Amino acid sequence: MKKIALAALLSVCVASPALAADPVYVGLKVGRTNTSLAGLTSNKDTGAGIFAGVKFNQNFGFELAYTDLGKVNTLASSARLSEWDIGVIGTLPLNATFSLNGKLGIAHSKYDQAGGGIGKRNAATYGINVQAEINPTFAVRAGWDRYGVIQPLGPKGDTNLYSLSAMIKF
Repeated sequence: MKKIALAALLSVCVASPALAADPVYVGLKVGRTNTSLAGLTSNKDTGAGIFAGVKFNQNFGFELAYTDLGKVNTLASSARLSEWDIGVIGTLPLNATFSLNGKLGIAHSKYDQAGGGIGKRNAATYGINVQAEINPTFAVRAGWDRYGVIQPLGPKGDTNLYSLSAMIKF
């Protein structure tokens, strides 16, 4: 029975990309970050990243992304924040042009302190965006994502990214 269930699941996963109109996409995002760590009320910088995804049907897909979350300044030093994430994307079409997307996944963040010291954290990531289809192969997004970060030997924190994205669908 387990083999039959596994075969059925694999069949759905293999066949589903054929059902989506544009199953594979890549994109770029840029925006403003707001990082909160213990001892810091707020630290803002520019963030940018790349992402790629596959849609299994109109409402479901997966996305892989790398994002440079900018620089964080503390009283003692400064650091660069970055993250890799993979997540499930849920899409709610609003009409032929606009859709609402939600993301839930896992992120591996890195806090690279100037002069040494690296903090790494695996944490949930989530976000929401509005997507506009410009034409059949190009779309833009405006969204918000949240990532967990950590200082070396220090407290955990969070970074919010408010971004604009452009994506090409294949």
